[in-house]
Amino acid sequence: MKRLFILLLSLFIAFPLFSASYSFRISASAGMRVVNIEDDWTRAQMDYLLSLDALAVRFDRHRISLPFFAGYTDKSAVDAQYNFLSPYYSLGIGLEYDYAFTDILELRNSICYIFRYYYNMNGLLNEIRLQSSIAYTFSKFFSITMPVSVSFSKDEIDFLIGLGISVNLEASR
Repeated sequence: MKRLFILLLSLFIAFPLFSASYSFRISASAGMRVVNIEDDWTRAQMDYLLSLDALAVRFDRHRISLPFFAGYTDKSAVDAQYNFLSPYYSLGIGLEYDYAFTDILELRNSICYIFRYYYNMNGLLNEIRLQSSIAYTFSKFFSITMPVSVSFSKDEIDFLIGLGISVNLEASR
C-alpha cells in the first residue's frame, strides 16, 4: 500500500510534465452476474454498481484513476432444490487505466479490491475484480458503457456483463 501511495504521489507531482488535466467521473451500471461455486453450482444475480472516480488525471489519450465503488447484488433465483445466493452490499477501491482511441470511443480497464457485506448473515467476504469496458461518448458529458468483468473470491468465480452510463467532467480533453 505504501508503494502504491508513493507511485500515485509521484504521478501527481509529475503530471505537469505531461500536460495533464484533472478528471472527474460518476458511473452507474446494472448487469447480470453469473456465479459459479464449487464447479457444479451456478446461479445468476442482478448487480447494481455506482462508481465515484474523483482521483483521476488525464494526459493525452490516457487516464489513470483510483475509483471508489458501492454496489448492491440481489439474491439469485431459487432452483428446484431451494438453493439461492444471498443478496449483499459491496464497497471497494480500484486502479483504473483508460485509453481513448478517438474522442467518442474509449477502453477502460481496472483491477479492484472489493468487500461484500451479506446483511442476512452479517458476514464479510472480499473479492478481486478484473473489469474491462467499452465506453461510447455521445455528448460532451455523457458516455454509455458496457462493462465485462470477472471476480475471484473464496471458492467462487463470477462473470458479469452489464450496461451503464457515465457522467464525465474534465478540466480539458
